[in-house]
Amino acid sequence: MRIAPGEGRQRRVGRIWLIAALLFGAPIAYAAVFALASAFAQYSPAPKSISAGQFRGAYHVHSTASDGKGTPEQIAKAAREAGIQFVVLTDHNVESIPPPRIEAGVLLIFGVEVSSAAGHVVALGSRALTSTERSSDPIHLVHRIGGHTVVAHPVQRKRPWTDWEAAREADGLELYSADSMLRSSLAHPLGQMLPALGAYLVNRRHGLMLLVQDQPEARQKLIGLSSEGPKVALCALDAHGWPGYQTEFELLSMYLPAHPEWSNGWPADPKQAAREVISDLVSGRAYCGFNALGDPSDFRIDGLEGNRRQAVVGTQLRINLPPHAPAGAVLRIWGPGQLGSNGRSVLLTGAGPMEIEVWSPGPGRLLGTELKPWIVTSPIWVRPA
Repeated sequence: MRIAPGEGRQRRVGRIWLIAALLFGAPIAYAAVFALASAFAQYSPAPKSISAGQFRGAYHVHSTASDGKGTPEQIAKAAREAGIQFVVLTDHNVESIPPPRIEAGVLLIFGVEVSSAAGHVVALGSRALTSTERSSDPIHLVHRIGGHTVVAHPVQRKRPWTDWEAAREADGLELYSADSMLRSSLAHPLGQMLPALGAYLVNRRHGLMLLVQDQPEARQKLIGLSSEGPKVALCALDAHGWPGYQTEFELLSMYLPAHPEWSNGWPADPKQAAREVISDLVSGRAYCGFNALGDPSDFRIDGLEGNRRQAVVGTQLRINLPPHAPAGAVLRIWGPGQLGSNGRSVLLTGAGPMEIEVWSPGPGRLLGTELKPWIVTSPIWVRPA
């Protein structure tokens, strides 16, 4: 039986449309399954207030001074709505760094994200660098002029750090980077990216939390850099305004140790406050918390030598979880430590760097739960007995 030319063309067009529908429709349908499941995901409410003398904030935020969507004033208002007290702005390669100031009750601290041949470095407490200075050795130079440095998104797919010998001089690195975890999901479209995208359309917090994954490569680099003394682990939002600043500020915060002298709020001098905040961040006294899994405030490790992140072999550390820690929260240890039978103490069994994190169950992609990082600390240096 002969087929008319017009009918043959119609069949070919029909096949093309069918193939197109499958190519585009299947991912949409797949994401829709996770969108539906996300409606049932339950998280702790974002902490809006904390105890007097306790402060939390956002580290690594971009404004309209580089490639961010919001002005510092708009970012401060979003921070206030999210219930955080400080924001560290780190715009790319700015030519001048404004002094710290308090805007809408929020302390704005200005640093810079320096682009170099080896990757990106966040500089805090220093002046801006010239293009010539940025092209040489920014870590050494920033330290020479009295500033502090943190290697930004060290294992990011787009712009990883490459000069690990130079990184030994840095104060630390970003162990968890929201932007890096987002980019990493693109390499796993079925396992991460599409489930997170579908969930985000219905439940933003759940969509973002599905992107939060363990960072073994970054942790390995951190432990390696800490072989001669503990480096700092920070958690970076690398926020640009999409998703909205407030949404990201509610996801992840850096928590400072208690400052009883600030029980009534920030001191009158923003410069003094900024110096103290930067000191807490680059010394490792601060820790980060993923707020959706529970309120991380009032976390503490007992047994360390004063304010230093050091202890001797044989010491037993006591891990004090926040008062309302989620059921099922567990300690995870990397390095020379042995978890006690009570699950809340760590016996230091050997010399070298050790990192402690608290992981907590959160909603899974469809049903059930998944363990996720909740509280992240900087490495501890264990000295020989």
